[in-house]
Amino acid sequence: MDMATFTHIAPLLPADQAVLMRGPTGIGKSAMAKAIAEKLGIPMIDVRTAVMDEGTMGGIPNLEAIKETGVAHNAMYGWFVRGCKEPVLIFLDEINRAMLPVLQGAFQLVLDREMGNGPDGMPYKLHPETRILAAGNFGAEYESEDLDPAMQRRFMVVDLKPSTEDWLEWSKGKIDEVIREFIRNHPVHLRVDPATVEPGTICPNPAVWDRVSKCLTHAGMAPSVWAGGDAPRGAYSIAMGLVGPEASIALVDFAKNFETNISVEDILDRWEDVSEKVGAMATDRRFALADSMKEWVTENTLTLAQAANLGAWAETLGGEELVNLWTKISQCGNLDNIKAIHGHIGKAVVASVQKARAAGK
Repeated sequence: MDMATFTHIAPLLPADQAVLMRGPTGIGKSAMAKAIAEKLGIPMIDVRTAVMDEGTMGGIPNLEAIKETGVAHNAMYGWFVRGCKEPVLIFLDEINRAMLPVLQGAFQLVLDREMGNGPDGMPYKLHPETRILAAGNFGAEYESEDLDPAMQRRFMVVDLKPSTEDWLEWSKGKIDEVIREFIRNHPVHLRVDPATVEPGTICPNPAVWDRVSKCLTHAGMAPSVWAGGDAPRGAYSIAMGLVGPEASIALVDFAKNFETNISVEDILDRWEDVSEKVGAMATDRRFALADSMKEWVTENTLTLAQAANLGAWAETLGGEELVNLWTKISQCGNLDNIKAIHGHIGKAVVASVQKARAAGK
């Protein structure tokens, strides 16, 4: 399941339906948990089950209370107590790396939505609107165990398969724009499967690009600052330590030549100046530019001149590229923009589709 679909359906589920996210490390499971909590308007409590013991899951003896009541019972940890008092999203991270006693506590939490026992012998119950979301890194390259069938069947299990579009949507306003454009144009560097390389090889993944952006920005080396020129000393080394040499070389080269890349604003506002450069662009760059155009028309409104320039660009595209551009724009949700662009390229799109159908007969 892609990330956009998951963040849409997860908040629609009943609060008592626990969900297990499965997928390799670095694809954004923690970010998904935060996004779902924000969408629900409730706090997220991050519970790292891999570093927990029986006490931190099920509580420890409340010795002072025992003196007063003469009844032995456990004092529960704050993360669980808060989930009983108010609606929260309890995020059980790395659940398939947890010790057996912790897993047994998680089993009770998911199955019965309760744990421990008070002085009256009754268990403490979660708030009716508290939700449980778990995550695990599954695969042959991880030192972890699959959950047993009895526990796994208590969850709605979701195998997450992040796409470049998911990451680009999530990264708006969070990641340096040059890095975003780099991934848009070179999606192969978004994630490299660790199982396909030598053990110990540093590989990029969706989550680590956030750290690349933060580290370079903190060091005063944000790619958007020096794009179009030589990389400052140390920029490549910082990136290499996070995503490895191949992705770092590609990122530095992309940023160095960034001034030769055509932006959406170039198309819309300076078409006559850039038309020849656009015509010389590689096919993959034009497809990436269509993705950028979709973002722009989703968040902005075209002027008449911009719509005309967009139409002029569309006239230079081949059949498949033209249909791809129209498909992207049709998905933007901005009806005014869709109408404005349809007036310029609608007939050409219809003709292109008819021509493709005729060729297929």
